[in-house]
Amino acid sequence: MSTTLSLRSWPARGAVARQSDERGAPTPLTGRPLQHFGIVKPQDLVQVVYYRNLRPPAIAALATHVNQAAVEGDRVARDILAEGTDELVGGAGSVMTRLAIAQDPFVSVLAGGIFQAVPSLSEVVTRRLSEMAPRCRATRLSTDPAAGAVQLALDQLRGGAMIPA
Repeated sequence: MSTTLSLRSWPARGAVARQSDERGAPTPLTGRPLQHFGIVKPQDLVQVVYYRNLRPPAIAALATHVNQAAVEGDRVARDILAEGTDELVGGAGSVMTRLAIAQDPFVSVLAGGIFQAVPSLSEVVTRRLSEMAPRCRATRLSTDPAAGAVQLALDQLRGGAMIPA
């Protein structure tokens, strides 16, 4: 199972913007991304997000800020993590439905920096997947995805790749 979030859709960006124009609840998330990107005003976050050509590791770094705020009890951060978890599990559920595998035994691989940035996410996603598909076994990806792709390519060259259908 994999999901991709772009910085443009990063939920904390919206929370920061809503707080800065007094539409949203106060949250320590406002100061953290500003400090992370070295900017002063929340309005400058738009420039950073849309025009700095940020790389994916920037998202993972920001997720640690959201997680820390949630651990400290920030309601906005908790809501962001809950919404993200719902999207991740919903995507997995959609795949299970389309493949008609919810009653079958299968392995769901949890991959991505978000599982390291938000340590509790693996446990929550694993529990929710097992509620949807009792015979599903969730596991964290133990190696770098690129290393797995190289290994698969080498196995294919040797004629012994086991590529799922």
